[in-house]
Amino acid sequence: MAQVLVLNSGSSSIKYELIDMTGPTTLAGGLVERIGEAVSRVTHDVGGQRHVVDTSLADHREGLAAMAEAFAATTPIDPAALRAVGHRVVHGGDRFAHPAIIDGDVLAAIRDCIPLAPLHNPANLTGIEVAMQVYPDCPHVAVFDTAFHQSMPPQAFRYALDRDVAGTGGGSGAPWGGRSWRGSPRSHCTWQSRRANGGPATCGVRAGGATPCGRTASLRAADRSGRQGPAVLK
Repeated sequence: MAQVLVLNSGSSSIKYELIDMTGPTTLAGGLVERIGEAVSRVTHDVGGQRHVVDTSLADHREGLAAMAEAFAATTPIDPAALRAVGHRVVHGGDRFAHPAIIDGDVLAAIRDCIPLAPLHNPANLTGIEVAMQVYPDCPHVAVFDTAFHQSMPPQAFRYALDRDVAGTGGGSGAPWGGRSWRGSPRSHCTWQSRRANGGPATCGVRAGGATPCGRTASLRAADRSGRQGPAVLK
């Protein structure tokens, strides 16, 4: 049996799924949520059964340990069957247009992008580092939210600023959420609201291909107020 473990170590939660690639079928999966709050929750689904545990998890390392305990109690992961571990990473800057096998250089690049995604990239890194310690004998692959948008022309995402400023990342509408739109219908260019969660986003996808044609900036979200005009700073 060839298995793949998928991890999404987010800002306050960890989503995970163990997949049998011969199907493919889901063997087990779940959610560790409310990390860092007074009461955290681990929801683990396997064989049609849902196991829920309320506990206290101070940080993502404790959350990943709780995930491992849930697997050990229900569906132990066989390291010999594990072919790869996939990791969701929010921001890869302009370096990554495709998934990347994680090595020291990739880890350093993810770390360099922390200022662009300060809530997410640190948690993504923790998930990667812990998983690489637990499963050192299989490849680990980073899948970047920003990769899908690398085919956007500069005029679609850069603000009208000095080139040097725009090139730092602070002067561009750094697009996220590419995983949500890859593979979406592209019969015409339309605004698709595909992320109605704590970090909603919309994106226009060009007909007939994978080239995004634009996105809206700063919708209201759990940790942001939405796009504002300059006058709000007065």
